[in-house]
Amino acid sequence: MSAEPSAGVIKLIEDHRVQHLFLLLGLNPLPNYVAARLLLKPGGKFYLFHSQPKAATPRGPHAADAEPDRMAEARDTLIDRLADLGIKVADRISVSEADRDDIFKTVRDRAMALPRADSIGLHYTGGTKAMATHAYRALESVATEQNRTVVFSYLDARTLSLRIEKLDGKPAQAIPLFPWPAKAAIGNDGAPPTLEQLAALHGETLLPDKDPPDLLEAALELAQLCTNDQVAFALRTWLTKVVQPLQSSSWKHNNDGWLRETELEKKTLAWTFEPEGERGRLYRLMGAPRILLQRVFGQSDKTSFSLAQARDHLAKTHGRTILCSQICAWLDGV
Repeated sequence: MSAEPSAGVIKLIEDHRVQHLFLLLGLNPLPNYVAARLLLKPGGKFYLFHSQPKAATPRGPHAADAEPDRMAEARDTLIDRLADLGIKVADRISVSEADRDDIFKTVRDRAMALPRADSIGLHYTGGTKAMATHAYRALESVATEQNRTVVFSYLDARTLSLRIEKLDGKPAQAIPLFPWPAKAAIGNDGAPPTLEQLAALHGETLLPDKDPPDLLEAALELAQLCTNDQVAFALRTWLTKVVQPLQSSSWKHNNDGWLRETELEKKTLAWTFEPEGERGRLYRLMGAPRILLQRVFGQSDKTSFSLAQARDHLAKTHGRTILCSQICAWLDGV
């Protein structure tokens, strides 16, 4: 039987929940993920303060190899993963990460616009030191001016605890997070994040068996269809125009040469590629391969090929995890 936190720990968390939680974004989204699940009241919303977006920086000879804004990736991933749990972002606010006046004014103005009867919290594990310092100052000023309570918190990695600052004359509190306080957590029936969810939170995917899906019969059928030179040309043209562009040598992609899983799963591949001078002809020649691939990969849309739908279909029929990159590799190898 797994250990459970005491009723006192659960009460401490419940006593410090707020309706509006201000979060400072860092490259590691986990602290904010934990804070949102524990410190928001049911139906509460969070406000994500992040540094101003940066232009992509070229890192290689190809335009596609530009360095991404990793902070923007962390922001979008955090928002998506919390949305999966029914936790909604109220606002995304950019600040100049080193400008104390901009940080102070932006945070203060956002807090002052909230109803005075509503509770506010600031979780400042993420963000730069300047963001944490001046966001804290801003909300201290709001608390004083409006005579309202603001809950200040951060995660202490050394003790695996959620630290609550002194509040209304009460001493600071250290709320242990091990064992995980499931009875107090929002979403997923209170369960702690799995390894797969932690990987997704960082925009990654745990690698399953590296062997590609066993689609020998489909490969043999395609090979038979491609004994017709024109059909083979049409299929290869589709793969070159539609599938191969999902490859990248960019430094951020470490997925056997393909885009990250979180990007691939959003892709739909159009069947209508038709280069100049080939309008209609190649699409007609692709008819038999298209029907075969739709059947093998469980596609319901006749106009496009969904990688996420193909992945889920194969995972169900094969009884194991399948990656979108494995599907791309299989298609590119036929």
